[in-house]
Amino acid sequence: LAAFYFAGHGAFWEKETYLVPEDADLANPGAVRSLLPVSSIASALNGARNRLLVFDSCRNNPADGWRQKDAMVQARFDDSMRANQTSVPNTLTLFSTAPGMIALDGPPGENSPFAAAFLRQLNGGSIDLQAMGALLRRDLLIATECRQMVWEQSTYAASFVLKGPGKAAPRPDPAG
Repeated sequence: LAAFYFAGHGAFWEKETYLVPEDADLANPGAVRSLLPVSSIASALNGARNRLLVFDSCRNNPADGWRQKDAMVQARFDDSMRANQTSVPNTLTLFSTAPGMIALDGPPGENSPFAAAFLRQLNGGSIDLQAMGALLRRDLLIATECRQMVWEQSTYAASFVLKGPGKAAPRPDPAG
């Protein structure tokens, strides 16, 4: 299993998610040429039999004053986006939010809502990577009162179970 976890700043341009270094000047739309595309990370892990890629970052377009509407229009899922998804078998890619959207930060000194939900999933007795996206999506929707939704891309055709520490994963209380 090859696993990659990124927590930091991300951006979404022309149907691709990018990882953004701390010192990037996102006021300039041309800055995208200096960013790291998520697809390059996925390609780097193609030699592994199983892959888990996790990105806890925004997927909006911060250029030109954070034009959210343009980023959301660009992010509409269509056949061209489906073609850009990994076709490598046994790959689960988890994004903390949908294309064109922002990811919520946690309170100072604490994990983001996505990271907390992800850790709850991993804290269970075992986790099936084939089923993880749906479980994580439900957990995050409850934890954020539907303000943030996990976006996943999976090519798992069968279960791939990881053994955890054996404790039950507590679920967030929907009543708060």
